[in-house]
Amino acid sequence: MGRHQAISRKGQSLWGKLAPDRSNYWLPLWLHLADTGEIAKLLWDHWLPEYTKMDIAAGLEIGSGQPQDMKVAYARKVAIFMAAIHDIGKASPVFVSKASKVGFGDIIDEFTSRGLPVSAINPAQARDFPHGLVGECILEQQGLDRSFAVIVGGHHGKPPDSAQAISHAEIFPSFTGIGVGPWEEVRRELLQLALDLSGLDRMPKGTVSVPAQVLLSGFLIMADWLASGQKYFPLLSRDYPCSALPSAEERAEAAWADLHLPVAGDFADDCAWTEIYSRRFQRTARPMQDSVVQVAVQAKDPGIFIIEAPMGEGKTEAALAVAEVMARRYGLSGVYFALPTQATSDGIFPRILDWIRALHPQNSRTVFLAHGKAGFNEDYAGIKLDSNIYDDEVGSGPWAQLRPAVIVNDWTCGRKKGLLADFVVGTIDQVLLAGLKSKHLALRHLGLANKVVILDECHAYDAYMNSYLDLVLSWLGAYHVPVVVLSATLPPHRRNELLKVYRSSWGSKQKKPYISRRAVYD
Repeated sequence: MGRHQAISRKGQSLWGKLAPDRSNYWLPLWLHLADTGEIAKLLWDHWLPEYTKMDIAAGLEIGSGQPQDMKVAYARKVAIFMAAIHDIGKASPVFVSKASKVGFGDIIDEFTSRGLPVSAINPAQARDFPHGLVGECILEQQGLDRSFAVIVGGHHGKPPDSAQAISHAEIFPSFTGIGVGPWEEVRRELLQLALDLSGLDRMPKGTVSVPAQVLLSGFLIMADWLASGQKYFPLLSRDYPCSALPSAEERAEAAWADLHLPVAGDFADDCAWTEIYSRRFQRTARPMQDSVVQVAVQAKDPGIFIIEAPMGEGKTEAALAVAEVMARRYGLSGVYFALPTQATSDGIFPRILDWIRALHPQNSRTVFLAHGKAGFNEDYAGIKLDSNIYDDEVGSGPWAQLRPAVIVNDWTCGRKKGLLADFVVGTIDQVLLAGLKSKHLALRHLGLANKVVILDECHAYDAYMNSYLDLVLSWLGAYHVPVVVLSATLPPHRRNELLKVYRSSWGSKQKKPYISRRAVYD
């Protein structure tokens, strides 16, 4: 039974996407919501690392005594529900009236003929009622706690500024449709669609913690961006009857096959901890390097590691070894290696590539070079070219291509999406941006929360950079992200500050929130 069969003719007439060229193509709202829910399932099951899933689950109220797998299963349902209901605010007069501005005035006539009232709306006033805000208000009216509803309110990158904006939306039913019978009816249908798709029997109860809220927001933004891309989820002719439309599950499966997103799996092949340096770097570990791995292996929790040693002692290899230990032990998907400048980022990039290729020769991992002149880096440009030449369909014959061990995925490129790649090498400012109030900030947090974060040459940051670094470290501590700090000349007071800010947001129930061992050589 298709999901459209649970939607009335009124609900089927609501639009979610319209062709920008004014051609007769669109996506009905219910299908766009189902598309987003289905791609969210695939993202959760195949892309999101286990560690991030557990972080989200830890922020939900499920009930005491539940085993970890049940908590994660419930978190999956919540994430899918939020994706499948994110655009419920489009089921409102203020949104559907926009169709007349882009040459689809006949859609308005269809709404009104089916009993959905749409009054004349002043465009200047309409700007005060974006569909994210209306959706948040609708969900709160249905009993969803604001800590969840704000995820819908901010799914276009910026949450509503204040509670006053929500109250403002509630007193204009001609704009929002709140309290108007026919509009409430179709929204109940969409709500039930989201519940059925997610497997929930009712909306999430209780509240969600701030870290889990941010991660769910980033996850929703990613799912919505994917489902909104016409390359992967094409618009459909308005002449198709609803019964002839393809299922959202089929559309999502086809999109997933074309996306080639990295699949979360084993971070590296299974080797003994004592063999890490010989297997990854073809050398014997130095005393400091061996000591660092022992600390990482024995650590009871992920935390912050500060490695201090003179130049030439192998801090880079030690940091990568710690990253492997943490990622293998706790189920993380990659690494962000941050350096002070573009030149130092370019200089270390080939070494990181060699390390990635040695981790798991049979797995392809996505990389991203995160700085403004990445296009001029020959190694990065070569990987992009090789990634485009490779064809999944070519499996045999003289022109068969073996999938490269390191690839650049087209979708996980760009200023806002680059951190979603498995391995990122870049300048420290890309990490510091996670401490700025900016649009789609949650997406950047999601990318960092999936990884081990390595901060090289930490002594080189000035006071202005350190203030933002402290804020970012407090977020990384809240996500329990392993952090490795490298320095040859880190002042003791600054070392203590880094430990303090990371530990400050860890959580009162956690013990031993950080591990630090100094390696000092005369």
